[in-house]
Amino acid sequence: MATKIEMAARAKRQAVVSKVVWGLLFMTMGVLFMLDNLGTIDLSDQRQYPASNAVDGDPATRWSSAFSDPQWITVDLGATAEITRVRLNWEAAYARKYAIEVSDDGSSWTTVKSVTNDAGGIDEHEVTASGRYLRIRGTKRATPYGYSLWELEVYGPGGLLSQGRPATVSSREETGPWAVYWPLLMIGAGLPPLLAPKDGGDQVLGLFLTGFGVFLQLQRLALTTWSFSQTWPVLLMGAGFLLAVQALRQMANRADGGDTGAGGMA
Repeated sequence: MATKIEMAARAKRQAVVSKVVWGLLFMTMGVLFMLDNLGTIDLSDQRQYPASNAVDGDPATRWSSAFSDPQWITVDLGATAEITRVRLNWEAAYARKYAIEVSDDGSSWTTVKSVTNDAGGIDEHEVTASGRYLRIRGTKRATPYGYSLWELEVYGPGGLLSQGRPATVSSREETGPWAVYWPLLMIGAGLPPLLAPKDGGDQVLGLFLTGFGVFLQLQRLALTTWSFSQTWPVLLMGAGFLLAVQALRQMANRADGGDTGAGGMA
């Protein structure tokens, strides 16, 4: 076992490494957040809640607007088409009042349906209209949040017209930097015990915190296709490798007549 002096020295070294890691992390994020506030860079998650989510045919993805009135979403059908039905699948943040509008040029709009006291959920509207563009224009939100659609489906006599078509919106719900970059806190917590462990168990904990933090950050930035189920076995293998190296180091130290403790960096 490590002596009290050795344990105190390791704890002191980890404290120094921790201050360096957190200091660099805070300074870096402070500069980035300041640049974001000045509009020089954009740290928000641009992938979340885009217009395309409402016309992708996937009921698990959605468009979500800013938290204000009015807001709209427009789908370009590609050419003037006969429109017979509009189906809206609202998320919990739905429109209390909205209008269904059509246009041939995307600038002059004709209202074909007005809804004044909607209850959310799935709205089915039979309409008789034609146009290249169809717009849902919300004028009163039902919640303090924005307007959020899982799917906007436009049908003609031949079937679904809107799936995969270009869509534009008045706004998109912004995801703040902390919602995107919070895994950096896990990395900051994991690096000190990983780089300057007090003992072997401390280093394994540091590996898990750092590994999961890196995985979650890459996932939020869409830089990895790995899933959680694919990641944790790798971390388990890494932890096993660390423990094996620590055990071999302890055996070598005992063979030399010394003992540096339960493992970790000498």
